[in-house]
Amino acid sequence: MDERHFYLLAEHLRDSLPTGLEEAAERTVAGRIYYAAFLYARNLMALWGCALTSRGIHAQVSEGLKCSGNRDLFKIGHKLAELHEHRRMADYETRVPFALDFKKLKDLYDNVHPELQHRWAFLSPDQKRAALEKMQRKISTYTG
Repeated sequence: MDERHFYLLAEHLRDSLPTGLEEAAERTVAGRIYYAAFLYARNLMALWGCALTSRGIHAQVSEGLKCSGNRDLFKIGHKLAELHEHRRMADYETRVPFALDFKKLKDLYDNVHPELQHRWAFLSPDQKRAALEKMQRKISTYTG
């Protein structure tokens, strides 16, 4: 499955909020946008050679990027973590009113997809190797 489909579903839900279920739909939109970005980043990192595991996978991806030693990857990891926080609030803070800020979430998403692949492509082989070593070192703190 193409992870972008989660983003397309989020757009569709945002444009056609079901009457009486607006807040639930908005919370779902936040989750789908996060998962579109997360799955994209996870799949790229695995393709690059990161040994990700299911335990703590969300933190492995965002923290791995933030610890890469590369300023651009750090920023992308931070944006992904911010999206994760919106998803967490949407899914778990159900006693707190939720107001969807679609533009903000879209901007965060756009800073992950396709920016991550674009920034990676501009790294030299030595920079990629160094970033992968640092990411893997951080990821290993979650995998034991």
